[in-house]
Amino acid sequence: MGFQARLFLVAGLMFLAALLVGVGAAGSIMLRYQQAAEITTSQQTTLGILAVALVGLGVVVALVGWWCMNVLVLRPVREVQRGAEALVQGQPDRGEAAFRRDDIGRVGMAMKAMASRLRQNKVDVERHSMQLETLYRVSLSLTKRLELESVLETVLNAAFELFPGLMDALVFLYADDRLTLAASRRGLAAAGGISPTPRMEGSTYRVARTGEMVLIPDVHADARYPGDPRSWPGALACIPLKVGTHVIGVLNASYEAAHPFGEEETRLLQLLADQAAIAVENARLYGQAQQELLERRRAEQALQKANEDLERKVSGRTHALLEANQRLETLKEIDRAVLAAHSMDDIAMAGLSRLRALVGCEHADLVLFELEQGVGRMLTMEGPRTFGLEAGMTFSLEDYGPLADLQAGEVRRVNDLKSAIGLTPVRQRLLDGGVRSFLTVPLVADGTLIGELNLDSSRAAAFDIDTELLAREVANQLAVALRQAGLRAALEAEQTRLGQLVEHLPQAVALLDGDKRVVLANALARKILPELGRWPSTATLQQVGGRPIERLLVSADHPGWHELRLEAGARRVYEAAALRLGDPPDAGGWIVQIRDVTSERSAQMQQRSQERLAAVGQLAAGVAHDFNNIISVIILYAEMLLQAQGRTPQEIERLQTITQQGQRAAQLVQQILDFSRQSVMDQHPFDLVPFLREMEGLLMRTMPESIRVRVVAEGPGFMIQGDPARIRQACINLALNAREAMPEGGEMRFTLSPLTLREGEPTPCVEMTPGEWVRLTVSDTGSGIQPEALPHIFEPFFTTKSPAKASGLGLAQVYGIIQQHHGHIDVTSSSEGGTTFAIFLPVLAAPPGGGAPLEMSDANRGQGELILVVEDNEATRASVSEILTNLGYRVLQASEGKEALEVFAQQAGKIDLILSDLVMPGMGGSELVRHLAAVAPQQRVLLMTGYPLGSTRELLESGTVHWLQKPLTGAKLARAVREALTTERGQPAPA
Repeated sequence: MGFQARLFLVAGLMFLAALLVGVGAAGSIMLRYQQAAEITTSQQTTLGILAVALVGLGVVVALVGWWCMNVLVLRPVREVQRGAEALVQGQPDRGEAAFRRDDIGRVGMAMKAMASRLRQNKVDVERHSMQLETLYRVSLSLTKRLELESVLETVLNAAFELFPGLMDALVFLYADDRLTLAASRRGLAAAGGISPTPRMEGSTYRVARTGEMVLIPDVHADARYPGDPRSWPGALACIPLKVGTHVIGVLNASYEAAHPFGEEETRLLQLLADQAAIAVENARLYGQAQQELLERRRAEQALQKANEDLERKVSGRTHALLEANQRLETLKEIDRAVLAAHSMDDIAMAGLSRLRALVGCEHADLVLFELEQGVGRMLTMEGPRTFGLEAGMTFSLEDYGPLADLQAGEVRRVNDLKSAIGLTPVRQRLLDGGVRSFLTVPLVADGTLIGELNLDSSRAAAFDIDTELLAREVANQLAVALRQAGLRAALEAEQTRLGQLVEHLPQAVALLDGDKRVVLANALARKILPELGRWPSTATLQQVGGRPIERLLVSADHPGWHELRLEAGARRVYEAAALRLGDPPDAGGWIVQIRDVTSERSAQMQQRSQERLAAVGQLAAGVAHDFNNIISVIILYAEMLLQAQGRTPQEIERLQTITQQGQRAAQLVQQILDFSRQSVMDQHPFDLVPFLREMEGLLMRTMPESIRVRVVAEGPGFMIQGDPARIRQACINLALNAREAMPEGGEMRFTLSPLTLREGEPTPCVEMTPGEWVRLTVSDTGSGIQPEALPHIFEPFFTTKSPAKASGLGLAQVYGIIQQHHGHIDVTSSSEGGTTFAIFLPVLAAPPGGGAPLEMSDANRGQGELILVVEDNEATRASVSEILTNLGYRVLQASEGKEALEVFAQQAGKIDLILSDLVMPGMGGSELVRHLAAVAPQQRVLLMTGYPLGSTRELLESGTVHWLQKPLTGAKLARAVREALTTERGQPAPA
């Protein structure tokens, strides 16, 4: 074999050796790890990387060796060989060109250099082999060590073995952003190196947080360490210990002097750090596993010990457990029976029967306490002995004695009643019944004593602690069940009451769900909703009173009443409102309320009508007062002229016309006063039945033959307190209206019927009060009243006829007369059924004795009596004075009350009668009467009035003075004056 071939063989063997060393080291490491312990996926990944790195390192070493051999050895050798061959073949030029003599020296030097490089390569290969062997040994050692301290010590030893120039090596563990020193090869403080507690802003923390290696060849030259007293003139390498991408620690390696970190050294540091990270993680996992194993062993030991203790206890208490199991089954059975029961009696019986059978006592009972009333009620009993007790009986809690122990939840247990001291009445009853021992357990629910459970036995000391515990369990079950039953009964009763309340509400109430379906409706709603909306013909309520339901529900956020009118059929007026339930909208639905306000609207219209009538009446009464004075003057002077001699027939006729027109004006004023309720009534008890019978005969004689008049009385008698003349006037006015409504004939009916109004019932008219009433209806079969005119028919001067045919005061007068009798009037009318006026008058329950007032005698002339005329109107005063003078009286005059008192004082009791107006400026007639009553109680007074006001009405109706209704006539004045002079004081004063 030639020299060149041998060189090629040597190079090939070196390449193959390096490759085999790398592959063998990697395979050995993998094999050792697999034999040592089960490794994780991350550890397998790291070992694979290490193996690949070792193989690559071997390939690199082989390639470097081959290149060096080729460039430094083989190439010069080939050139020398070619030169030598050229010289041998006799080609000196080529030989000299290829191999000069001075080249031999250089070849020798190259050979020496190549030999030196080969020796160095051998050293490097040996060193790399040693490092690989060290890594291999470290890997084997780490796979054998699972304790953290041993692993860390192995890592540090490997670091110093791989890098002989190290001054110090430290391993920090990283968790929760904190570094903790886990191991150190040498003492840092003694060496003056870095602190074992790294700074938060230092390199170690930066490596732990970023996962990137930090290499500092010269600490003093690094910008992060100048001026730091802890620094030293050396080098520092900080390598992260990572498992995958997770940093679990940092390996710090420091050199005493500045040290450049080469690529190979950096790679070895990284490989060492990767192996250390895997080993530390395995050690940590191993430590956790060992701890869990230790805890599991401890738990198993404790469980085994507990099982042994339990077995000993079970073996020693088999019989007790059987009894406890039997009791538990009994408790379960009691629980099931109690849950199946509904009433309190069923609950108590279910518990007591099973408890007595289990305990074996003769008697058991359950008592409920009503602490506020201080009584107990026997709910139920179980057993043959009753001791004179019965279910449902009550007794005083004082017989029990103090209940403080029961309220505190304590159990009463008496082993022998015969030896007990200070027996309460209840205990004495038990002793007399043969009870020797008893057990009382309190029934406590929600911290409140509600009763007690009693067990009685004829044997002494029949109850032990186990029985007490069992009875307490049963008592707790019964207390909860009884409390729930009571609450359930109360809730059901409350629900029933609420249901009845909603069902009978005076308003229609309906509950709508989110889809506007009616899920609940009370009785009134079930009646009204079909009239107002499409329900229940469809599933949802679509409209109410012709209005879409959405418009009503939209206003639920701003509650308010909406008016709904039902025009078809009977005209009704409703109000509806909606209230939203739940949040968000539509979640809980709505409550819809509907109320019938037809009567309320009618009452409001009546009220407004009455207020208008009262206002107009007040105005009319004031005007009537002045008219009375004017008409009185006209009539009186016309009558005086008629009495004068020498009048021509034409003058007499004219004067009679003036008198007649004055009388018509007086009647008109009387109508105004009746309407305004300012006229004075002569009221006394009378029966409406004969009154209407008399009216029937009068109307039959005056009405056309085509109109039939009927009087119907639904009872024997209807007594009222009233003025027959005014009632007659009201009936005639209504009859005249009925006659106008039946020009072709028909029927007019007067019907009397009783009416009883009770508290809370609806009333036919506004302001009617509960009590007994007489209802007088005047109906006709005429054409009826137009709806637009109906609200105004009682207003004065309102009429549907021409002004020439009617004054518009007829019905207004009827309204005023009924009001003065403390009654009410209403009207209904239709174009088909005619018109019906309903008059409601209060019943006179017990009419006083006596008959109608006596008829007044004709006026007589005077006999020279002195009369003081007090009147503020000069014309009226003059005319009255002249008439009285013509009648034979002496007359004095005064314009108002104070002047009258002065004249009265001057005459010193000579005045026989004072004739005074009621309404005057200054002192009026009523005040004059009060002054006269104080100074001359026997003085006769005759008051003239157009209408009484305020207290004057009570004065006239009291009967203490005489009164004369304006407007005046001569005959009326003469009769009133004569009667005032002749009637004894104290008798009723006629009108």
